[in-house]
Amino acid sequence: YIIKEGLVSCRIGVKEVRKLYDNDYFGQNAILIDVKRALDIVALQETKCYELSRDGLKEALGNDYINKVLFCFFRNCIEGTNLKDIFIESKIQEIFKVFQIKTYLKKQRIIEPLTSDGKINISQNKKIIIIIDGGIYKQEPATLVGEKGKILGEEIFKDYSKVIPNDLIAYPDCISLEANIDDICQVLNIDLNNVKPLHVLNRISKLKQIYLFKNLSDKTLELIATKLHK
Repeated sequence: YIIKEGLVSCRIGVKEVRKLYDNDYFGQNAILIDVKRALDIVALQETKCYELSRDGLKEALGNDYINKVLFCFFRNCIEGTNLKDIFIESKIQEIFKVFQIKTYLKKQRIIEPLTSDGKINISQNKKIIIIIDGGIYKQEPATLVGEKGKILGEEIFKDYSKVIPNDLIAYPDCISLEANIDDICQVLNIDLNNVKPLHVLNRISKLKQIYLFKNLSDKTLELIATKLHK
């Protein structure tokens, strides 16, 4: 629902969480996943809304409407970040395919450090998280780490030894797009045991866009990248 004009109250029971005004929207998560609405929406005055259903979106965009909507969101989020230079245009669709929708309930851990058999789950900490809705907090002390549109894990491309911390929780509920760093590296043909510094990856990605260099090996491109000067 997109509020054309009016005023509504978003509530949990009798407690008001926030108010929404003209041009605000609500209910968008139901477009993407089967999720029970977390808030009651109560009109505080005469309110007019534009309503968009799943069926309406499917008729407009086709059966793969969810992927089309998420792909636009994905591109908008990485625009203006360092990931834009790494997620090169020729690979952007392939990279998007390794991302999956994840949902977390209020106070659920974002990273499960142990597997079902009690072993340390290292790969869980090495991933890119793009928050679609909700928020992610650090537990102690309670600190907001990211909300809608925020990307977590980008720094792992700068330093592969870094990880996403274990003490992050969803608050309130959280919906995200996530992909394992190793899976992204495979799409990009990056050596997982020797992830290059971010500025070198940026330079290599630029060189690959030039037809003279695009068929050279990454090792050769890295040598050329070291000869580039600002």
